[in-house]
Amino acid sequence: MASVNLENVFDAGAKVSLNVPLVIPEEDHIVWPLVMAGNLGQLRDLLSRDRNLMHVRNQWGQSIMHVAAKIHQPAVFNFLKDEGMDENLPDENQKSAAITVLTRRGSQEYNLPVDTDDLADRLGWTNLHKVAALGARNDQEITETLLRESEYSDIDTEDVLGRTPLHWLAENGKSGAIRLITQDPWSANVQARDLCGFTALHCACWADDFDSIVALLDAGIDVNALDKHMRTPMMHMSSPEILKYLLRKGADVQISDDEAANIMHHACVSDQEDLVEILLREYGHSLLTRNHTGDTPLGQAIANNSLEVLKIMAPYLRGFPVSLPLFNLR
Repeated sequence: MASVNLENVFDAGAKVSLNVPLVIPEEDHIVWPLVMAGNLGQLRDLLSRDRNLMHVRNQWGQSIMHVAAKIHQPAVFNFLKDEGMDENLPDENQKSAAITVLTRRGSQEYNLPVDTDDLADRLGWTNLHKVAALGARNDQEITETLLRESEYSDIDTEDVLGRTPLHWLAENGKSGAIRLITQDPWSANVQARDLCGFTALHCACWADDFDSIVALLDAGIDVNALDKHMRTPMMHMSSPEILKYLLRKGADVQISDDEAANIMHHACVSDQEDLVEILLREYGHSLLTRNHTGDTPLGQAIANNSLEVLKIMAPYLRGFPVSLPLFNLR
């Protein structure tokens, strides 16, 4: 056990001593950093002792295979596939790990058969969808010529995920095509939502693509649009540069999702100390509020054994309201 002594950090003189476990009993917290670091040896050992970890999901309904695909860990993805994980299982946005690989990463490094025509048929894509989602694989781009050849109605046509071509362009970092398709005479609907309430800005933030975010905001997209879980695009990004830009563009840090979690909760749960530091520097302890289960971001960092986050937070605890519990004791 590691003891974190917070004595005398409060203006009011409250003294709190917390015991932070160095090994978390809930192993579903351990598996995520192993996947993100591509630590295949430890991941293989962990799953050999508890195969149920292949079924854990994060707050977005993503499995460890989804995360391996998103952050480009092909060795981890291939190992999980060989272990029997289904690459076609959807997350809460109805996206599978296979779709992420095929639309964002190509398949050269992944043990994944490619049938783009079958994928397009299953997702109900128009030709614009296909080029927006898979164009990078075939050196295709959305051009004025392609747009003129398409029906104007195709610009905002939704696939089976509720996504327009603009959603796929945003996720795949095609900022030039975003600027083209959102201007006259094409004027794609930048406020269009998919089945999970994602705008194209949610998709660009999910992909941490700065240039796409800039292009979408220049086109007038709502920086504080809410998805079906009342989450803003900012709650889906992990880049300090993007966070600073969104804040300059009016992103509201006071918005809470359907679990009463604000951006600070999300940063602490995701162990993103860079984001935590920016938010604390700008807003102090004002974001250390309780969610519906009574947990503050600080309490979640403690529960998740996020030691780097705790190091960042410690200097800011002076003046933390004594009346607000650090974490929910249940």
